[in-house]
Amino acid sequence: MAVSSTPGQQEYVPDNTTETISNGTLVPESVGKDDLRKWLNILSLVIAPVGLVGNGLVLWLLGFRIQRNHFSVYILNLAAADALVLGSFFVFYPWETVKAHLLYLLEDCILYMFYCVSMSLLAAISTERCLSVLFPIWYRCHRPKHTSAAVCAGIWALALLFSLPFLVLEDY
Repeated sequence: MAVSSTPGQQEYVPDNTTETISNGTLVPESVGKDDLRKWLNILSLVIAPVGLVGNGLVLWLLGFRIQRNHFSVYILNLAAADALVLGSFFVFYPWETVKAHLLYLLEDCILYMFYCVSMSLLAAISTERCLSVLFPIWYRCHRPKHTSAAVCAGIWALALLFSLPFLVLEDY
């Protein structure tokens, strides 16, 4: 507890080194966070193969078996970005025990980039879908042919550009 500048009054300042649990006892904060992070990493490593199989199936179907249209280009790129996010779990999470600073830096940069690509592609799919519903004649007759591929390429390039500051400015 810290004393304020006004005489006779005391101001409560929380102590960040302890945490109150449900029965009212105080425990150090660091005890639960490391265990929780370890269990979340293990859970991610258990669930990620299921996602990788599903994304691999989508990549195989849309890449080799089904004729591409405007929306399948977006879904193909989304499946690739999601597969890269899930695949990067297998690269970075086993290295958690090494605690290498460069590895953490690369993990932040790569995971941030793939996550941004996934979210941006979902926004692009939603926008394209809205355009096809709101302006159906324009969408069928006047929409440029390679818009989907150009938007996907732009999203990948922008995500790479925006994730580079993680590598450059991480130490500051």
